Amino acid sequence: MIGTRSQAGQPGDPAPWQGRSATALLAGLFLARLVSLGLYPLMDKSESRYAEVGRLMAATGNWITPQLSEGLPFLGKPPLSFWMTASSFELFGVGELTARLPSLLAAAATVALLHRLGCELRGRSFGLLCAVVLATTLLFTALAGTVLTDPALTLSVTLSMVGAAMAIRADAPAARLRWGLAFFAGLALSLLAKGPVGWLLTLLPLGAWAIGWRQWRTLRRVLPWGWGTALTVALALPWYVAAEHATPGFLEYYLVGEHFQRFFVPGWEGDLYGSGHAHPLGMIWLYGLAATLPWCIPALGALIRLGPRDLAAEDDRPWLAYGLLWMLAPLLIFTPARNILVTYVMPGLPGFALAASFLLTRLGERHPSAPAPWPLRRGVLLVSSLLAPTLVLASVPVLRSIARDRCQKAVVERFEDLAGFEQAELHFFGELRSSGAFYSAGRARQIPHENLRALEQVLGGTGNGVVVAQSHDMARVPPELRAQIEELDRVGRYVLLRTRTQGKSRARQLGAQR
Repeated sequence: MIGTRSQAGQPGDPAPWQGRSATALLAGLFLARLVSLGLYPLMDKSESRYAEVGRLMAATGNWITPQLSEGLPFLGKPPLSFWMTASSFELFGVGELTARLPSLLAAAATVALLHRLGCELRGRSFGLLCAVVLATTLLFTALAGTVLTDPALTLSVTLSMVGAAMAIRADAPAARLRWGLAFFAGLALSLLAKGPVGWLLTLLPLGAWAIGWRQWRTLRRVLPWGWGTALTVALALPWYVAAEHATPGFLEYYLVGEHFQRFFVPGWEGDLYGSGHAHPLGMIWLYGLAATLPWCIPALGALIRLGPRDLAAEDDRPWLAYGLLWMLAPLLIFTPARNILVTYVMPGLPGFALAASFLLTRLGERHPSAPAPWPLRRGVLLVSSLLAPTLVLASVPVLRSIARDRCQKAVVERFEDLAGFEQAELHFFGELRSSGAFYSAGRARQIPHENLRALEQVLGGTGNGVVVAQSHDMARVPPELRAQIEELDRVGRYVLLRTRTQGKSRARQLGAQR
């Protein structure tokens, strides 16, 4: 039966070396990712934007309304990931590592939850396999430690999906209640992580599975609908009420604009936070294939070799379907959407890892001489334990290179190296990115291209302003103003400028000090 622990085909506990090697792989990958977090700058646009929202939340003490800059609300996302980032800043200080740490911890918790479910369904070896597959999937590894909302959403959906499965499997009433409440807590956290889409990612696969395997009555019986609903409302509703009270119109923009128009209206003109990512219909499936590398290759191979009638043992078939539906949910939801990102696949990756583990295990069972599914064999684990962390650390120089054009950290640091920068004002002529705001701790100001009067006020006087302009924007500076300014330095495509009188005044100050 679905609701009891299956005995048929259950493998024994993993060999001691197997457990140690798998644990070493997971620990090495976690540590390598942890070390890498502070070795490259925050990327524009999303990563630095979300980090700056978290920094402002911690700096201003406003934990209700996320802000892009002080006094400018950010209506595009609910607060869970920002709360996590701001809490990290409060505890450990502001920086790249502390900005990314909450996402890494959310990813680790997701792996732990899937491991627990795998152990319940088929024993410790299977739980280890689920954990290894998920932790080493390309997109999961990349986003585990990226300042985005997707890791928090993935953890929330996983908590609900694992909670429902564990409640069905539980024999003791206390365990059933505990896991049932975890299901509803996950629903609440989904609302706080990314809104109603989290419910779709959970209830769509769970509902389809309940229909397909006739588990409606079981779900109605094992889940604490009364207490669970109260828990969901108590956790999620207060913030929504407080956010609408603090910023009237928030709910309309967020629920209608961000959850409908963003995905189904190409070039949505009401987007307050950038342009849409228009793609052909169905592009999410190609993203899903790329996101699940390298494991999609052996999983598809197992699927072909086994055939549709032999994908899993009879007792495992409901849970293989559970993983497949979990995996397919984001792909189906975003198939008709044009404005999508590859990150939208992430909440389905635990389901993919569960389904792939069933397929690989079943393929191994077709060859009785095999001691374990090949991903858990001694040589594979040994190579993976060395290769996976090495690849993570080897990616750091690549990420640093990419950041040169996608981050304003270097130019802010050059400004801070200038003598007397503590009293200087930093202005960006044209584009001030979120990374410029984050690394300047909110000091940087923007001068729009069309506001030449503001540029003249900063560079045409005797103040202590420094202007950062991109090289191709220098042609926008009026000739008479260009004659009054000097170039301090160049950082990539950026030029640091100040008035010549500033330089003379500074030289006189230094001479007087001598």
